[in-house]
Amino acid sequence: MNAKYAARPLVTIYIPTHNRSSLVKRAIASVQNQTYTNLEIIICDDGSSDNTQMVIAEMKKRDGRIIYLRNDVPMGACYARNRCIAIAKGEFITGLDDDDYFLHSRIANFVTASQRLNKSFLCANMIFKNRHIEKKWKSYVGDITLNMMGFKNWVGNQVFIETRMMKNIGGFDINFPAWQDYDLWYRMIMQYGSCYRIDDASYVVNIEDDRPRITTGSKAWQGYQKFITTHKPSLSRQHLNSLYFQDKLNRKDEINLREFFYHPSIDNLLILARHKIRKLISIQKQSLKVRL
Repeated sequence: MNAKYAARPLVTIYIPTHNRSSLVKRAIASVQNQTYTNLEIIICDDGSSDNTQMVIAEMKKRDGRIIYLRNDVPMGACYARNRCIAIAKGEFITGLDDDDYFLHSRIANFVTASQRLNKSFLCANMIFKNRHIEKKWKSYVGDITLNMMGFKNWVGNQVFIETRMMKNIGGFDINFPAWQDYDLWYRMIMQYGSCYRIDDASYVVNIEDDRPRITTGSKAWQGYQKFITTHKPSLSRQHLNSLYFQDKLNRKDEINLREFFYHPSIDNLLILARHKIRKLISIQKQSLKVRL
């Protein structure tokens, strides 16, 4: 990044939340416990009806870095994110979902990488956690180009970027029912150039089976449709083929051989093969349980 930035620039972390008081407490604590301390923590309570307001008020008493916003009625996570972004004072900004959390060195590693690399913005590896099982995401390190993003969301769910850049591009599109983060990263890369992905796996994504996520909900297909409609001028046939399968994966929908013939690609062939193998293993496990 530009040499004009101080060695320890202020970093804003925005957290939207709705009716998850215990989880958002953990999320906020993971920011408070960062090894990097020059932080601004902005939480937008999206019309919660539980004790979220009281929980955050108690945390705010003990930490002057916390800024609390509240929507009187639920307006959606992206509306809440945009409210945080609008008042952010940090030179850099990054986000955190209320049911996820940071590992201690996340922000320090981002700041160090931003000062070492001449890149428009950064993203990082993630850890997916389902109860006691943890799995590291893709091991790819390097530039994420617009062409790469046309096939799937290589960035993930958060970026680390200069706040002015996030504001200049308008933040999240609240008209997207899903795929909002994918849409924003795609627009950022289109306007600012490649995103650089570091290998630091310091963001823990909660994927417990009993935790609903929008990617498996009814709005997911609508988000996919809006994404390909919005960005169709820059998407090739190969991109569209890949995104068709990405939508199916996100919704955990059945994938069959006929769909591959209509949407062929090397990636889709691998997805189809993995899907069939997992299905076969699942059938075998069920058969074994019945015999036992």
